[in-house]
Amino acid sequence: MSIVSLGMSTAASEGPAAELSEYDRKLPRKRVAAGVLFFDADGRVMLVDPVYKDPWEIPGGAVERDESPRDGAVREVKEELGLAWQPGQLLGIDWVGPRPGRSEGMVAVFDGGALGPGQVAVVPAETVPLAGRVALGG
Repeated sequence: MSIVSLGMSTAASEGPAAELSEYDRKLPRKRVAAGVLFFDADGRVMLVDPVYKDPWEIPGGAVERDESPRDGAVREVKEELGLAWQPGQLLGIDWVGPRPGRSEGMVAVFDGGALGPGQVAVVPAETVPLAGRVALGG
């Protein structure tokens, strides 16, 4: 999941960052992203194929400064899928470890519910590149 730094500069002079205590300004910052699990009528998970990176992933992306993860999920789904949608419950929060060129971060995943016929194109699983695929279940 593509996520960006939401850290606030200690030199901030406006907005909520200007009112942070000295203690808060010294705390570490984490990147935050929001993702959404959509399903079809057969219970298959919807993945998107980002044109700018690999691998396939659930819809979502970076939460912007002063934006809640829930609001970020709504915005990302509108941007990526063109759907006006409201998220269901928060399914979980996960930690994304550091990797080359990226610091660690957190991802909030929301229930997107079921999409109906015509809302999603089905791509056979065997056509999704093996790199990045993870077997789910037992």
